[in-house]
Amino acid sequence: MVKLIKRSAVALLILLVLLLIMIKDVQQGQKHYTETHPAWETPIYNGNISFYKKGQTLFSTLFQDIKKAKSSVYLHFYILRNDALTKRLFLF
Repeated sequence: MVKLIKRSAVALLILLVLLLIMIKDVQQGQKHYTETHPAWETPIYNGNISFYKKGQTLFSTLFQDIKKAKSSVYLHFYILRNDALTKRLFLF
């Protein structure tokens, strides 16, 4: 009985140490990420949204915007179709 209690205590201690190591690892990862990815590198709510029905218009405007850019260009594309899923999306 004493052996079982000792083994359980050792197993519990090992699990506790592993948990603490994992918590510390996550904290260090978050710290490293925030140091290497400052908030000013990722603009939020800074820009315009445009919808294009034809690729020719999209790329013409896109290339003009790239020429005008002073430091960087951020692109985000969505392909929407006239289907049930897209219609459901626009109901929100």
